[in-house]
Amino acid sequence: MKRKISFIISFSYLIISLFILSYVVYRSEIYHDGSMSNYYFKYYLISILLLSFSITSFFFSKEFKYKTTTLIISIIFVFYILEIYLFLSKDDFSNGKFYKKLKSEYEDLVVRIPPNFYANEKSKDLFPVSGISNKFTILCKEYDEIIVYKSDRYGFNNTDDAWDENQIEYLIIGDSYAQGDCVKREYNLSGNLEKISNKRVINLGYAGNGPLLEYVSLKEYLPLTKVKKILWIYYEGNDLNFTNLGTELQDEILLKYLKDKNFIQNLYLKQAQINSMAKSQLKKSLAEYEKKIMYDKFKILKLFNLRYLITNFKLTNERESYKISQEFKNIVSMTKELADKNGIDLYIVYIPDNYRYDKKKKFLVKDIHDYKKIIDYFKELNIPVIDIHSKLLKNKDDPNLKRLNQYHFSKDGYRVISEYIYNFILNYENN
Repeated sequence: MKRKISFIISFSYLIISLFILSYVVYRSEIYHDGSMSNYYFKYYLISILLLSFSITSFFFSKEFKYKTTTLIISIIFVFYILEIYLFLSKDDFSNGKFYKKLKSEYEDLVVRIPPNFYANEKSKDLFPVSGISNKFTILCKEYDEIIVYKSDRYGFNNTDDAWDENQIEYLIIGDSYAQGDCVKREYNLSGNLEKISNKRVINLGYAGNGPLLEYVSLKEYLPLTKVKKILWIYYEGNDLNFTNLGTELQDEILLKYLKDKNFIQNLYLKQAQINSMAKSQLKKSLAEYEKKIMYDKFKILKLFNLRYLITNFKLTNERESYKISQEFKNIVSMTKELADKNGIDLYIVYIPDNYRYDKKKKFLVKDIHDYKKIIDYFKELNIPVIDIHSKLLKNKDDPNLKRLNQYHFSKDGYRVISEYIYNFILNYENN
């Protein structure tokens, strides 16, 4: 009987190790089509070691096998207790959750739909750069409250009357830092600059935008108002990566803006179609959120949260550094040309990657994200650079400039940055 139990234990080891190896092969070679082989290498190694152990176990003594099995079961039990704890204690910052929570408090509440959501749609005849117009829109949550704003007539984060002004002092383009994640409108860059300067600001920023989408936003909506200064909020942490600029350069509609300087979609005339497209995306996103809730529970079986915690406990974590490209140079040049053509002063606001200041992160190059090359290229085109990296280095102990969980600034952080921007431009114009 003991011999039979011993055999069953070893046979169970073998079946489990073969299943794990098969699953790793499926995820690496079939699901990801071999594109993530480097990532799955460690799992191949672990599964092969497990397989070797299971075969060897047939030759273990019964006593050793029983003790080993008891130890393994105990370790697995502890792992899953930790996994369940991590799953229950983690915060869900998804807008799908916030929508379910707030939809009864607001009439016609919507969730922001970043323009880059449309990059993977092949059959579209329009590429929006804004969201649903005149709706209470969930922005995000990083600090104490869920931020909701009322979108303007074109789906941006402005008060609608800004478009009726005869003169706009600052027009802002950029990504989530420009849009104002995750603070109320009066505390983001545009809100602070309006208070400091006592002049009107229009914000065309949207989360997930890369340089090409930012240029398109400018090209489409600049003709609707008279602007004195353009502030391009450039974030080195992802503007040049594949998800942002890389994805934008693969879209047929967006590429037309690069190839033909006269190309325009006249998006301001097509807001009804933009609203319809965004509502369709919203419906799809909310359905995917419901699926994600179920999938997150399934990830407990794979010890997802525990593995993530262990990975982020490494003393060093290599961080990708992005490179300047000719396409990016072309976009900068075209943006400068568009500003000059309209007699507008263009300023770059350079927001650094927060990981620059994280000792756990290890960059593989000295000139992170081609910082010096990009700054030099801006200066080569006579574009003034408001370098927040230099500001942060000089004031690295300023608690106002700390970014929560490696994301965005607090309302105090945006205030400090806004004051720096305003004073820089004031000094630049007076010299």
